[in-house]
Amino acid sequence: MEVEIQRAYTKVERTKSMVQVATQPLRLRQEGEGLVTNCLTHGVALRSEQSQATPMRYKM
Repeated sequence: MEVEIQRAYTKVERTKSMVQVATQPLRLRQEGEGLVTNCLTHGVALRSEQSQATPMRYKM
């Protein structure tokens, strides 16, 4: 019984790790979009750079 519980726990931990890895690109895209938006607000970026950053977020 203890072995079965350990196996189930290992599977849960592996799944959590896989979910974290899978969400990293989304977080990076969101961060990039936020940076471009901030730069645009402060006049450092062009509007075309913002329009390029936004579609990248939705291609996933």
